[in-house]
Amino acid sequence: MIPKITIESRFTPRDLQRKLNNASKKFDEFMKKGMQAAMKAVAKVVPAYPPKPASSTYVRTGLLGWMMGKTMSGGTVGNPSVYKFNRKKLGEWEGHVGADRPWYVRRVIGPKQELPWSSYWWDETEWRDKAEAGAIKAYMEATEEFVKSFG
Repeated sequence: MIPKITIESRFTPRDLQRKLNNASKKFDEFMKKGMQAAMKAVAKVVPAYPPKPASSTYVRTGLLGWMMGKTMSGGTVGNPSVYKFNRKKLGEWEGHVGADRPWYVRRVIGPKQELPWSSYWWDETEWRDKAEAGAIKAYMEATEEFVKSFG
């Protein structure tokens, strides 16, 4: 007599199929959360607002520091525009440092830094690697949280 062979197949967890059906929307939500965390990580490593040169007669507004999340005294400020990002399409997000006035940011701290700013403002290359590492870590944590959400 041949023994009876039974094969069973079960989802573990039982609601995995439902979770997979909702995965793309859920993944997009986690991507957004990851982008928020990444932009906050970037804002954390922005150096302090540099002191005004003694010879300068320009009255500072603090706009660039505010955009980057730094006060003129070197502290941090609320929700900087560095933190702005947008959804390009499902599962694809994009964020920019100094998003409100990129032409100004590029000339003062960016790759097209010009005089007189280059004589006393820091350059974004001084903190870019540290910012990138923090952003990647934030995204990895969001991805891990997404994977864990499937049980």
